[in-house]
Amino acid sequence: KLVNDFEDAIIVGNGFMANIAMIEALVRKGDVLFIDEEYHASGMLATKLLKDSQVIIFKHNDTEDLKEKISTIKTKKSTRFIIAIEGVYSMEGDIAPKEIFDIADQFNALLIVDEAHSSGVIGDKLLGIFDYYNIKPKENHIKMGTLGKAYGSFGAYILASNKIIEFLTN
Repeated sequence: KLVNDFEDAIIVGNGFMANIAMIEALVRKGDVLFIDEEYHASGMLATKLLKDSQVIIFKHNDTEDLKEKISTIKTKKSTRFIIAIEGVYSMEGDIAPKEIFDIADQFNALLIVDEAHSSGVIGDKLLGIFDYYNIKPKENHIKMGTLGKAYGSFGAYILASNKIIEFLTN
């Protein structure tokens, strides 16, 4: 059975741990992470576990800056791009532009979407930015969020393809 239209899920202790574990595990040798400069502190802390050459910070919600920075990377056959954004940003409350989903598709990048502040808040079914923009999750999409805040519980979740969840589980 699908969870929010994603193939699989994993539950972790809290959102802070989810971001750290997910980013540290997913970004492998040769990968490049493009992360919004306003991404949550937990994601920024996770980037400190990576090599400096693997992390590129792009201007907040700036699709042109993201495309430009991706385009300047000299890729090898094994290079994989990962983009990290929030659905609704915790400090300003602004929403990530839909175009970032298109950029992830264009550059065959994994897209991590932290929904801690958008799940239970936006979208017709209050399921966050995927619901808000009516985006059907794809193999390259990863949705992470907290079970606290709008859901009033504790813990956090990561939703993704079976392949990604199996990798994170192991």
